[in-house]
Amino acid sequence: MRVCNRRAINMVRLTTRLNNSGGRALLYRFLTALLFGSVALPLLATPMEVIDNEGNQISVERMATEGELLVIWLDDHQERREGLDRVVQQLHRAGIELWRIDLLSDYFLARSAENEVNLSGEGVRAVIEQAHRQSEKRILLVGYDRMPLALLRGAYLWQQQQGRGRLAGAVLLYPNLYRLAEQAGELPQIAPIVERTTLPLVVLQPEAGTHRWLIEPVMAQLWQQRRPAFIELLPGVRDWYIMHPPQSAAHQYQIDRLAPLLQRYATLLLSLEAEAPQQPLPESNQQHTVAELVPLSPPQHYSHFELQEAVSGELLRLSDYRGKVVLLNFWASWCPPCVEEIPSMNRLQRRFSDNDFKVVSVDFRESTATIEAFIKRVQVEFPIMMDSDGRVAHAWRVFSFPSSFILDRSGAARYSVNRAIAWDQAQILQSIQGLIEEP
Repeated sequence: MRVCNRRAINMVRLTTRLNNSGGRALLYRFLTALLFGSVALPLLATPMEVIDNEGNQISVERMATEGELLVIWLDDHQERREGLDRVVQQLHRAGIELWRIDLLSDYFLARSAENEVNLSGEGVRAVIEQAHRQSEKRILLVGYDRMPLALLRGAYLWQQQQGRGRLAGAVLLYPNLYRLAEQAGELPQIAPIVERTTLPLVVLQPEAGTHRWLIEPVMAQLWQQRRPAFIELLPGVRDWYIMHPPQSAAHQYQIDRLAPLLQRYATLLLSLEAEAPQQPLPESNQQHTVAELVPLSPPQHYSHFELQEAVSGELLRLSDYRGKVVLLNFWASWCPPCVEEIPSMNRLQRRFSDNDFKVVSVDFRESTATIEAFIKRVQVEFPIMMDSDGRVAHAWRVFSFPSSFILDRSGAARYSVNRAIAWDQAQILQSIQGLIEEP
């Protein structure tokens, strides 16, 4: 993937000057922390620069230490997360050297699911190569959410070109290892790199995570290929648990044990044999994009359900809304895109009569207390049904958030949306009005 040719091809170099882009990025983070009060800024980080084989400049935040483990950490967000900064510092205090990279920023790409799943892995390969040149330590890759796809591709390229070296393997936190589903309710397909990888892996899967029920076929595929892969279920936490201050004793426990887990698994993975990749790296470019509103033809019929409403405590049934057009939205309060679309859903509800149209939401695996605290900060003008064990989302094949369905008066799903959108735009209003006017 050729994105921005800042240096000659095949050139790799490092610099620690604060006037390069890595230094500017770190300075920006420092000033942001001062302005907004983040006390967890990794002040010991040294900016570095790596140029990959496609001429792209990869900025690395290096937190050096005297320990024997070097972790290459792939970030999947742009804004500062104080919870994650504290986790990173905790790892550093435990003697783990960290190299943090943010490929989407380095490639000047917008943060979208399409861009995340299509990252080639060349930037990861270049950083692995530089880690081998600069250090004699064991190397462990760590990624979360969709970044493990680029991580696995980068490791694959490295193994093809250089063998394994001191690369122990990878630890994947709540990984999203799937191709993009074009519509909500569609079972996602496992990305091809999962079948091809030979890298020793550990998956840390929160028991309350979005992909709790989908990770089993991923592991089965790895084991069927006789890959050295392990999984550990983490009780008491959900996806993105490393981003937030601990909310419970179980949450704190999982944060505290992350450093010893990484050290232990690095030793284990490095002791395992791994085959050299023999096949070409599978294409990362997924051609389609996720449309905002996907017509379902023929209309889909999903299981009906009843759940407790968060505020009133009343038991609500989906069938209670038969005779109305319904926007059924699956979401969670920890999901930033989910929260971003709530105001437009409020406006959408006001555009239509309650007799014809209703917005109904289903919260994924959160407590009533969490939602009660949330609605004190964010105005929500529609019912919130509590899917406390996630079984309704699973029955509707919802594996990413937010996911939404527009149901006609008979209860059949006529449209689906597999991303956050502005719900009061003209196309959406016309589609809903068309369903309302159907005989």
